[in-house]
Amino acid sequence: MSGPVLGVAAAVHKLTRKAEQRTYTRAVQGSEIAVRLHLASPRTGPTVNRYGQLRSAPGEQPAVEEGTLLTLLQATPTPVPGLNGNGHKFLVNYAVLELGTRHIAPRPMGAMTIAQLNRAAGGGG
Repeated sequence: MSGPVLGVAAAVHKLTRKAEQRTYTRAVQGSEIAVRLHLASPRTGPTVNRYGQLRSAPGEQPAVEEGTLLTLLQATPTPVPGLNGNGHKFLVNYAVLELGTRHIAPRPMGAMTIAQLNRAAGGGG
């Protein structure tokens, strides 16, 4: 034998911890990607905001205006023990931007972030 044999409970605990760490690492990477996308919005929309800057166009990531979304994205993700999967907090809180409404065309930054995150992790696009 090459080392001590772990009991089933210890092995499950070790695997769970590894999965939680990978999930947390990907959440941090996702936040960093989203911040970069948000700051790099091309601002080619047809209207201007109250500061006289062009807004983002439909289909582009949202442009920074008040900084509320940017502040949310820059917050360090909080690890949630037992969380399975990788949650992108901006998708939950800013689904209106992601999906659009009758009055706002979609600004799919979440989908763009997930695509870049998958490519970075070697999972394709």
